[in-house]
This record gives sequence, structure tokens and C-alpha cells, in this order.
Amino acid sequence: MERSSDGLIHVKYHVESNGTQADSNMAGPIASAIQMWNSQSQATGVQFDPVDSSNAADMVIASSNDNSQTGGCMGMNYVTGLLAWSPSTWEVNSAVNPGIAAAGL
Repeated sequence: MERSSDGLIHVKYHVESNGTQADSNMAGPIASAIQMWNSQSQATGVQFDPVDSSNAADMVIASSNDNSQTGGCMGMNYVTGLLAWSPSTWEVNSAVNPGIAAAGL
């Protein structure tokens, strides 16, 4: 990815939802985490921009029960662009304290 004319690297992301309660519970913390990151874009040099599923995304954020993807918590595959989170771990975190869950992302 190259820097755009505004000096930032724009990362296109898509949040994949399977319609589960865990996905619904994590929607707010995911949005908050991205908002927190984007509020520091001038310092980090990176801006996350949402795209819908019909457009190519640099990163897909999705729940996964596959420990090889999440390590039992959360994992990022830099080759595929998949940021996978474990519903069993993050559903509890988001229910107890959404702010901490967002910061953890």
C-alpha cells in the first residue's frame, strides 16, 4: 500500500458477520477500535476506511472458532489480511466492558 495524496496509507477493511449474537455484540467494540485508531491517523500515518463486501478489502475482520486463526483470542494473517477473533473470548470481553474490548482490538 502506498501513501495517498493526504500523506496517509488507507487500509480498506470489511467486517464480516455471520449474523450471530457474538458478531452483533462485537460490532460496537470493533467500530470503537477503528475510530480510536483513526483519531490518531496523523501520528500513525494509517487510516482505516470501510468497504462493503462487494469491494476488495485489504483487511477482513471476522469471528472464527478455528484456534489456528485466533490462537484462542485474536490473530492476524498478514498474507490473507484476515483479522480473526474468537467468539468465546471476545463475547465475554465485549459484554463485561466494551471499552476495554475496543482498546484490546
